[in-house]
Amino acid sequence: MPPRPRAYIPKLPLLDRVGNPAIIPIPAPATGNNVPFSLKKTRRTWHANTKRVSLPVTFLADAEERSWIAHEDAYATGRERVALPMLQKVKMNARDIRSVQKAGGVEGMLLSRPSKHFTPFGRQLRNDLFNQLHRLREEMQRIEETPAVEAGAEAEVHLIEGERK
Repeated sequence: MPPRPRAYIPKLPLLDRVGNPAIIPIPAPATGNNVPFSLKKTRRTWHANTKRVSLPVTFLADAEERSWIAHEDAYATGRERVALPMLQKVKMNARDIRSVQKAGGVEGMLLSRPSKHFTPFGRQLRNDLFNQLHRLREEMQRIEETPAVEAGAEAEVHLIEGERK
């Protein structure tokens, strides 16, 4: 019997996923002995304290997604307020949740640590963040250069017009 063809599963955008893999590596279960008062050793395992956490993001979300979420939130609550898009259900170690908060959110953590401290998914997020920041910097430089030329040309026109009067 021939193998069944695999169904095409489209890659979902980052914020449309129901759950996401870990960003920071989760330690493997530790094994050892449980030793009671009677000294009868029995094998046991210690698992990492993992949670699924939804984390707010700013730069990793597109501007369209941010405005759509704010619009939906304003419609639902009846008042205008900015709601940040969420990175849904990221698997994290409980102690790393506090580290993310101290670093200033997901983007702060991705910027403050080297890429070797992340899982492949975390490295992908870090690369996406750096690409967006570079695009933003280029856009800002382009905006700074063009108005200066136009403003200089307008100033020259006003000087020339002032001399004619």
